[in-house]
Amino acid sequence: MRYACPQACFTEHLAAWIKARQNGVTDAPEPMAYGHCMFSAPHTYGCVAYGDTSEKSRRAAVEAHVRGLLHGWDRGLTKEQLDKIVKATVEAEINGISLGAAPYLACLFV
Repeated sequence: MRYACPQACFTEHLAAWIKARQNGVTDAPEPMAYGHCMFSAPHTYGCVAYGDTSEKSRRAAVEAHVRGLLHGWDRGLTKEQLDKIVKATVEAEINGISLGAAPYLACLFV
């Protein structure tokens, strides 16, 4: 997960993120410098705005990310089939469950 970070604290947040990653914390949110193109609509880039902790925003960001990952794999699926795969994948991600390759395989074998 990435978040929009004000320029004033970006360097500090980036250093903290790097240190966390080096210590094996893989779910630490990655700061992106303010002004990056994703900030006009962060959810469409799979990101949340800095300070936004709402479940709705997180879910929208995860859904956009999942849809992006499945783009191209979804050829031949109906909208309903894709929506079902995305919904199940998002629900798992929100609950901290990694599905691995399952969403891709679901696109191929539905």
